[in-house]
Amino acid sequence: MKTRNQKIITLIEKIINSDENKKFYAYIDTLLLKKCFDNIYELSLSENIIRISANNLSCRDISNILNDFFADVKSNSIYKSRGLYELAKLSSLPAKKLNRAITSDIYLKIASFLDIVSCETSLISHQFLILRITDNFHIKNTNCNTVYNAYSILMKNIINKIISRDFLEEKNTKETTILCWIDRILTATFCKDIQIDNFIIICNKILSLTMNSIYLYWKILNSTNYLLLQQDFSASKQLRQYKNSIEKIISQKYISAKFSKEDIQNLFITIIAKQKIQKEDYYYLFDAITITASSSQNDKLFCLALYEYLIVHNSKFKIFNYRFIRKYFIDALFSIINKQDVISVQNKELQLLIMLINMDVFFCFEKHRLFFSYINILRNIAINGNNLNHNNFYKYCDILDYYLITNPDFTFPNVVEYLSVNCNKQKISRHFTLIKEKSI
Repeated sequence: MKTRNQKIITLIEKIINSDENKKFYAYIDTLLLKKCFDNIYELSLSENIIRISANNLSCRDISNILNDFFADVKSNSIYKSRGLYELAKLSSLPAKKLNRAITSDIYLKIASFLDIVSCETSLISHQFLILRITDNFHIKNTNCNTVYNAYSILMKNIINKIISRDFLEEKNTKETTILCWIDRILTATFCKDIQIDNFIIICNKILSLTMNSIYLYWKILNSTNYLLLQQDFSASKQLRQYKNSIEKIISQKYISAKFSKEDIQNLFITIIAKQKIQKEDYYYLFDAITITASSSQNDKLFCLALYEYLIVHNSKFKIFNYRFIRKYFIDALFSIINKQDVISVQNKELQLLIMLINMDVFFCFEKHRLFFSYINILRNIAINGNNLNHNNFYKYCDILDYYLITNPDFTFPNVVEYLSVNCNKQKISRHFTLIKEKSI
């Protein structure tokens, strides 16, 4: 018995650490590395980190940027020039550097001109850009009450304009930028700068003016859930109703949603490469994978490979330590397992189940579901499969024999009978010798 046990343990290890899997992992690792560098580059562009740190801006340089901004506002050409974006970059400089170059009077003048600019724009993206500049200058003037209060008032005025005014549709705004807007209004709501009804108004306005993607709905749902977890907002009936409406819209959008193999790969890389990943990011990813897996058997095989990558690299991402993510993942996986799957897909499903059984968090909380699913996949292979051999069927019977003998709390009477519906019972029984030896 010991020799057979060792052979099966070696077989399990070989399945988990196959060279074919490692090639795919290396491929995904390469894409992830590239995406991480792209993210750093985009952040450098949006925050001007490279330019600001590389150029030792003098007081004269800062003065020139401000003078150009004032001139553009006076000539009504601010939205035809780079003046507002240059001011956004300038506002990201360290407080000490700014406060050496900009007097209190100039700060007040900037606030006055920003208020003028915010009245002239017809795009919500410009309002959020002005709000960002205002926020930056606001937190860098905590020692000067006059300036600090002026920017506090300006901040509230801009938010009120975002709430009350109508805007043109956004055409070129990046999704990452829109996500920052949602974070900003979440902060405003949390700090009681705006009420719940205004939070909902702005969210709906952002959705109506932008790409209106499923992911944005997930982001808003995440923000709504966060507020509901706070004591001050947990009893809000209005917020809870909004959450329910967002969930319904997400479900409706999934009905018509289509993801190609390339789409799902890009989404996978985009989410996994994030520095901070919300649970709703994973929910969206798992839902998108489920939709893609229903397209074809080849697409399903690719989706299972992505799941496999997450399982193997859980030590890096640690996503399955979180109960809700773990539950969403396992439910999504079971939902794509189908009786009509071809044998190559079924083999990949069995390999995934073996990996999960060998993970403590899944073994502890999902063991029985995993074992029942494993047995049913084996039965479906036996029913539908032709030319069954060691690699595509019998080795998985050997592994099941080992699992049954090492997990006495899980019982499945007459497992040989159950699996031999369409193949040689005697041949199958040879792969369940451990159970036989125990029963003797």
